[in-house]
Amino acid sequence: MPLGGDAEAREIEIRGGKLCAEYVGFIRGLVTDNESNNPGLGFSITYRAGSRGESTVYLYDKGINGIPDGPMSQLVRQEFDRATKEVLYIGRQRPDTLIELVDRYGTGAPERGPEFLCAEFTILEV
Repeated sequence: MPLGGDAEAREIEIRGGKLCAEYVGFIRGLVTDNESNNPGLGFSITYRAGSRGESTVYLYDKGINGIPDGPMSQLVRQEFDRATKEVLYIGRQRPDTLIELVDRYGTGAPERGPEFLCAEFTILEV
């Protein structure tokens, strides 16, 4: 279920994390509340940059309490590794789709803004 109002026009806060309306030319679009119907699955936030592509940010906790803050905790890194493998697995299950991992990296810093772990993929329909 999308969050209503002018979510595209301002900074929003989700579970204590602030998300800007724009990051390096990627403009925030749809914010979907997955948590209401599927506890633990949090929110997905889409950012678009025209021909440059699209990015989706997923914020979820799987119902686990006490997750260490920041992207470098072992628990967060394990989930990031699992999610990356799942995306690649999905590509292998669809003969008409080619998914390739381009890069994985961290971005941000406490003094500069939100910290994220990023996995960049190319997705081609063949």
